[in-house]
Amino acid sequence: MLKHSLQLRKTRILPAILAALAVGASWASVEGQDARAIGWADKAELSYLMTGGNAVTSTLGISNILIRTWANDQIKFQVSAVRAHATTSTRRAVGTADRFSIAEEKSKQLVAENYFADLQYDRKISDRWSAAIGLGWDRNRFSGVESRFVAAAGAQTVWIAAAKTKFKTDYHVTWTARKYISAEQSTFLGFRGTWDFEQKLTETTTLSSQLLVDESLKDLADWRGDMVNALGVAMSKNLALKVSLRLLYANKPAQEKIPLDSAEGISTGLTVLHGLKKLDSIVTTSLVVNF
Repeated sequence: MLKHSLQLRKTRILPAILAALAVGASWASVEGQDARAIGWADKAELSYLMTGGNAVTSTLGISNILIRTWANDQIKFQVSAVRAHATTSTRRAVGTADRFSIAEEKSKQLVAENYFADLQYDRKISDRWSAAIGLGWDRNRFSGVESRFVAAAGAQTVWIAAAKTKFKTDYHVTWTARKYISAEQSTFLGFRGTWDFEQKLTETTTLSSQLLVDESLKDLADWRGDMVNALGVAMSKNLALKVSLRLLYANKPAQEKIPLDSAEGISTGLTVLHGLKKLDSIVTTSLVVNF
C-alpha cells in the first residue's frame, strides 16, 4: 500500500539524515568563534493570559534556564510549566415563561498541562566539539504522556559562533522510560538529534529556532519532534518580549481510554482505546528577564 510504503521510507530516512549530520559535523568549520562567558547566567520567562465575562479562561506559563560555565565545562538546567484552566457555565431557567429566574452552575477545569525539566553537562574537547550527558523528564497529559524520563549521552558540534549568528547541533544515544495515560509503559534505546540556531536581525531583535527529533530504536515508526521558533525584542539590557510557536509531533501518538456506548446510546461499562492527534501547537507571548 502506497501510504504504508511512504511511512516506511520516512522511518528509514530520518535516522539517515541525523547520522549524516553527525558525520558532516566532523569537517564543519567554526566561524568567528567566541570565548565562553565564564560564570553564572539565568533567563526567566513569564506569560499569563486571562479572559472574563461570557468566557472565563486563564493560562500561566513559566520557564527558566540556569547556566554555570567554566573554561571547559558547562552545566545547564531548564524547567518549564504551562497550565490552562477554563470555566464553563450551565444555565437553566426556573419559573414560568412570564416570570422566571436564572440558575447558573460554574465548573472550572484544567484544559492544558505541560511540565518539563532537563539537566545537561557539556565538556569542551575543542573549539568545535564537546561531549555531553543529560537527564530529562516531561509530562503532557493532554497529549497522553503521564511521564517520560530520558537519559542521554553524546556530543555537540558548534558550526557557527559569530557575534550575530550561532548554530550548533547535538547527537545523543538515549534511554527512555515512558508511561502513557492509558497505563501503557515502555523502555527503549534511541537516538536524538537537535539543532539550536540564533540570528540577531537588528540590535534589539533576535530570531531563534530549536529542534529536537527523538527516534526509538525499538520501533522506528515511534519517533517524535519538538520545535520552537521565537522572535524576541529587547526593551532594555535585562528585559525583552518574546513571541514563540512550539510544535509537538508524535508519529505514533498515545492512546486514551474512551467509554463505549451501544448503538442506542446506552453505556456498556466498557472502554476502547483511541489514538490522540499527532500534532500539538502552543503559541506564547512572554516577558523575558535576563540575569
